[in-house]
Amino acid sequence: MTDISQTFPSGLPAHITAWNVNAGRTIPVYFQVWRPLGGSRYQLVGQTEFTPPSIGVHHVPLPKEDWILMQPGDTLGATWKGKGVVIWSRVFAGCYSSRKGQQMVGIPPGGLTVGDQYTFTAMSQCRIYEFNAECMYFYWYSMSVDVLK
Repeated sequence: MTDISQTFPSGLPAHITAWNVNAGRTIPVYFQVWRPLGGSRYQLVGQTEFTPPSIGVHHVPLPKEDWILMQPGDTLGATWKGKGVVIWSRVFAGCYSSRKGQQMVGIPPGGLTVGDQYTFTAMSQCRIYEFNAECMYFYWYSMSVDVLK
């Protein structure tokens, strides 16, 4: 599940340091970061595998070496094999017009690795999936200092 209309809004890059998910099953889920290449084609730039130990809400902190760099325009996704592990709710029938043309797009096939590319296709339903990413922003400052003698 990926909604390519929901892009990372910041003008600054950030690192994903954790994921949060409301799990309905205890099977592996892959949290993903996709970078646009043009049209509906995207490249997988980061992925975290997580198997919920129980049904319910989970916080998934990432060790620093596994942080994922997000850039403006990137979008989040999640995929799993079989029936869904991430809890979702159906959005009312007019969701496409009310969400300004946003579309939920097809689930990428299992077995994707970072660097793979995928062309998404529109789904016929709108759903809200209960997962998100926690980000840490990095600011770079440059300044000059006048030293008085």
